[in-house]
Amino acid sequence: MTLDSRLPSRKDRDALAKSIRNRARSLLRARQQTQGSGRLSRSLYAISERDRIGVGSALWYAGMQEFGGTIKPRRKQWLTIPLNREARITASAAATPGLFILKLRGRLFLVKPQGSSLKFMYVLKKRVQRKGVRFMRDARDAHKRQVMDLYTDALVTIRND
Repeated sequence: MTLDSRLPSRKDRDALAKSIRNRARSLLRARQQTQGSGRLSRSLYAISERDRIGVGSALWYAGMQEFGGTIKPRRKQWLTIPLNREARITASAAATPGLFILKLRGRLFLVKPQGSSLKFMYVLKKRVQRKGVRFMRDARDAHKRQVMDLYTDALVTIRND
């Protein structure tokens, strides 16, 4: 009997990995501060290999969502953070006509005239510190006992042979 035949079956590993992925999706939806497109949630995939079970994503920003970090502008001088729904659905601040910069209490805003008042559209920032959401690691940790049981049974079988 080979070692591979004594390890947990592919079917058992796949089922557990899918359960972890589904848990990660629900944690992500519950913990996100804003309602996004759902692209990150849909990108999550189950990892089911001989020696590991888990969840992953191929999207470049999945790690930033999971662990947090500093976001800085890459091609421009400032990050433009939308302040309202109209700004969020617009492709970019550059695509919004009539914006001008207003400095208020040491902060910079992009505003546009609206009748006799101003509508605050974006705040300008040099960097933003993002807190991690911990959805993939918490999903894995929630199933740690099941993963351990699955592999412990296989190790006991190998030891007894």
